[in-house]
Amino acid sequence: MIGNLNMKELSIYMIKDMLCHHSVKQTDEYTLTKQEAIRSEMQILKVKLEGRATKREKQEYNGSIK
Repeated sequence: MIGNLNMKELSIYMIKDMLCHHSVKQTDEYTLTKQEAIRSEMQILKVKLEGRATKREKQEYNGSIK
């Protein structure tokens, strides 16, 4: 399955052929959609983790404790 492959080792043209897309543009659109989904999930995780941080950890993160 393509999801298990290291994307850095594959060209977008090879992925296009593997997925039977008619154009590289179509494959690129899926790639961007996946990147946006990952970015969104990371933002949600960041907010959740920041909510769990102790007061001291928050101060360290913000640079008020060195």
